[in-house]
Amino acid sequence: MPQPPGAPQHQYPGAPQHQGVPPYSPPPPYTAAPHHPGNGTIGSENKKGMPAWLKLVLIIGLPMLLIGGCVGALFLGAKGEIDRSNEFMAALQIGDYATADSLTDPTCGFVSADIGSFLGESAITGYRISGVQINNGSTSTTGTVTLDQTDVRTLRLSFSDNDLVCGIDIGAFGETE
Repeated sequence: MPQPPGAPQHQYPGAPQHQGVPPYSPPPPYTAAPHHPGNGTIGSENKKGMPAWLKLVLIIGLPMLLIGGCVGALFLGAKGEIDRSNEFMAALQIGDYATADSLTDPTCGFVSADIGSFLGESAITGYRISGVQINNGSTSTTGTVTLDQTDVRTLRLSFSDNDLVCGIDIGAFGETE
C-alpha cells in the first residue's frame, strides 16, 4: 500500500497505517510547580516569621524580667531581716531589753541584757544597717554602731532559721566597714 507524502514510515511491512498520527514519545520528567504562597497548593499557607519587635522583647525583655524577679525576691526575702535589725537596734539604743529579747531566738543562748553588760558604761547613740549577706542559707545584716557619739564600730547581726536575731558582733574601737 502506498503511503501519502509526509506520512510516517513504519518499520515493518503490513503494519496498520494511521495517517496524521505522530510517533510516540515519552512525557517529560515530572517537576513540581514552584511554591508561591497563596497559589492553592498544599502547604501554601502564608508562613511569616515572628515580628522583629517580638523577637527583641523575647531576647532582651524576658531575661531582664527573670533577673529583676530574682533580685526582687532576694530583696523582699531580706527585707524582714533589715526591719528586724532596725527594731532590735532601736530597742537596744533606748535600753528596752524586753523588746530586744522578743526579737531574739531563745535557742541561740544569748539575751540582749548581755549586750548591756558588754557595753558597760557606753551607750548606743546611733546605728546604721547597710547590708544583708546570705551565705548557704544563713542570713546576717551588717552596718555600723556608734557608741558615746564618737566610737564608731562595725556591727553584724546574725539570724536564725525563723528570722530572729541569733547573735550580735560589735567590732573593736575604730573598726569600721
